[in-house]
Amino acid sequence: SNNTSNLGIENGEFVNQNQRITGSFSRSIIAWNTAFIKDKGDNSDDLSNITFDNLREMRTEVSQLISSGNINSDTTSAENLYAGGYNGAQQDVVIGAFLAAYTGQSVNDKNINPFRKMPLPNWRISYDGLSKVKWVKKYVKTLSFTHAYRSSFNMGSYTTNLGYSEDINGLATELDMAGNFISEKQIMNVAITEQFQPLLGVNLTLKNGVKGKLEMKKDRNVALSLSNNQITEIKGNELVIGSGYIFKKLQLPIKFNGKKIDPSDLNLDLSISIRGNKTITRKIIENQNQATAGQKMISIKFNGQYNLSKNLMIRAYYDRVVNKPVISTSFPTANTKAGFALRFMLQ
Repeated sequence: SNNTSNLGIENGEFVNQNQRITGSFSRSIIAWNTAFIKDKGDNSDDLSNITFDNLREMRTEVSQLISSGNINSDTTSAENLYAGGYNGAQQDVVIGAFLAAYTGQSVNDKNINPFRKMPLPNWRISYDGLSKVKWVKKYVKTLSFTHAYRSSFNMGSYTTNLGYSEDINGLATELDMAGNFISEKQIMNVAITEQFQPLLGVNLTLKNGVKGKLEMKKDRNVALSLSNNQITEIKGNELVIGSGYIFKKLQLPIKFNGKKIDPSDLNLDLSISIRGNKTITRKIIENQNQATAGQKMISIKFNGQYNLSKNLMIRAYYDRVVNKPVISTSFPTANTKAGFALRFMLQ
């Protein structure tokens, strides 16, 4: 954070005036509890989600909790259960409910605090012990499993709210036009990013030279805008299948200056990727869910390499990507690249 102020004189002494704090904030978290929750109508037009429903419901509980620490808050209204000065659109209430709901935790002072400094661990795990088992080792050269998780809470920027005022106890007193307490720090947006890279990955090499790869990936980005109390949620899933083989010392029926070229390894690789992502806009006050973007992408990549000599390499490649959009306002596309390439290396 950065602290700026003007130096002035009051009663013959130098004092800081118009003090303003600006900055950004980020910390690692764990949002695993809600990572695998699907929309209620995942295969239909119903995009409502239990996590988003929890956010809307938790606002009353967060309002009561924050109000209990501010004696300037009015008595709770029996009509809507929100405490005075902390209705469902107040900044601290919305952020607190967002954090509790999307991390899958209960409402308490720690879980709703966006400036909580204690980071939570992320991890990456690799295991290759199975390849050392006797009956597996007979056929398998290498076999490894991987799993990685990374998640963070990010606050793009915050600044001192010039409309904020407090009493001698440091408790908020000033209300905005909507009747909500003005927060000490003005926050425009916060976000939770989460990646399983991969959720599960398997790499295999057999004794006969055949290679195989399998990866299941998952990612999520949930951004909350405080200017309109709207959430933009981007969810993605990807499956990657790969295979390869090396033909050792392959002699091609090609002659150069009347002589056959020396045999070399032919390296073949094939990778197929299927990825789907969807962008959903969720309006907190209006309780609306709408798909605004998304696509299903299928990618096929093939690559073959062969050394014609120590300095000359030939490569054949094929790359096709097909995109099918989620929303009707976009249209499907397909791109294909294929050909041969020669690479000459000077020594």
